[in-house]
Amino acid sequence: MSKYATPTPRLAFDKQLAIVRAFVVATQGSDKAPTNNQIGDLANMAGTTVSLMNGFLASIGLLEKRDGGYFPTATAKAYAQAYQWNPVEAGQKLQPALRESWFGAALLPKLSMGALPEDDAIQRIAEAAEAEPALRPRLVILLDWLEEAALITRTEGRVTARADARTTTEQRSSNVIDPPNPQPTAVRKMPPRLSGDEGISFSISV
Repeated sequence: MSKYATPTPRLAFDKQLAIVRAFVVATQGSDKAPTNNQIGDLANMAGTTVSLMNGFLASIGLLEKRDGGYFPTATAKAYAQAYQWNPVEAGQKLQPALRESWFGAALLPKLSMGALPEDDAIQRIAEAAEAEPALRPRLVILLDWLEEAALITRTEGRVTARADARTTTEQRSSNVIDPPNPQPTAVRKMPPRLSGDEGISFSISV
C-alpha cells in the first residue's frame, strides 16, 4: 500500500511518457476528454493499460481531471511540443511538475546536500509514501521520472542532484530572509571648536 499514486511497473517507462504525449495529441482542437482506448490507439497499447497510469499522471500535475475525463496540463503540452524537436532533452520541460511532486519534494532537498546511494534514495521516497517493500519496483520508476526531467543523475548505484536542479532546490527550500539594510542615521554637524589663538578676548577697563 502507498498513500500516494505510483506508476505501474507493467508498462515500460518510455511507454509512460508516450501516454503523456498521446493526451496532448488527442485533445488538440477538441474540448472533449479522450477515452482510454483513444489514448491507447495513439500510444500503441491497450486502453486498460492507459487507465493504470491516469491517476499517477494526474497526481504529478501532467493531467487534470475535469468533465468526466483527463486533459493534459500546460507542462504536459510543453513537453510534447519540445519532444517533436529534441526527444533527448524534452524531458526537462517536465521539471516544474516533478520538482513539486510528492517524491520530488521528499528527495530533492536531501540530494541538495550531497549524493545518496540509490537504495537510500528509494527508502526515502518509500518513507514519504508509507509504502511497503513490495512496491519497490514502482518507486524505482519514480527515479526514472526525475532523471528524465534532468533533476537527478544515477551513476554506479548513486543518485546525485543535477547542478542546476540543486541550485533551484536550495533557493526554494531556504526560509532565511535577509533583514533590510538600515537607513543611515542623520548626523548633526556641530560647529568647529575654536582653538586658543582663535578665541575671542574681552578687555575690561576700570
